[in-house]
Amino acid sequence: MLITTLLTLSGAFSGPGSAVTPLRTRPCSEIFVDVELSEQSFTMFHGGYICRDLQASYDRYRMEVRDGELFSRGQRVGQLTADALEISFEDRDEGFRYELTLRQVSPLQLEYREVWREGERESLSVRGTLLRLD
Repeated sequence: MLITTLLTLSGAFSGPGSAVTPLRTRPCSEIFVDVELSEQSFTMFHGGYICRDLQASYDRYRMEVRDGELFSRGQRVGQLTADALEISFEDRDEGFRYELTLRQVSPLQLEYREVWREGERESLSVRGTLLRLD
């Protein structure tokens, strides 16, 4: 029932944004994701951002959806709310925490927020408003 409000989250989205580090803020010419959310899984086929000298590209990954929660390799890594998909996990070996929120504004628009933390300090924050391409 909760997931049906997010079924339109599926598709390719792109838009501008900004990347903030402790030293400076960079404009992002493009933030992009190609995602699919079903009752059983969430898949990001491709995603990333281009923020001048700061760029990233993410390969395909899939998470299982169970009772409104997201699981990767058996570990709970996120949740679905009425209007958003939220991922959050910690890599203790590498010393960081990763957070990704895809908030659906409308069937054609979503807000993207990606945060990398070292302890309590944000080392990188990438944000933008993305429009559906397909």
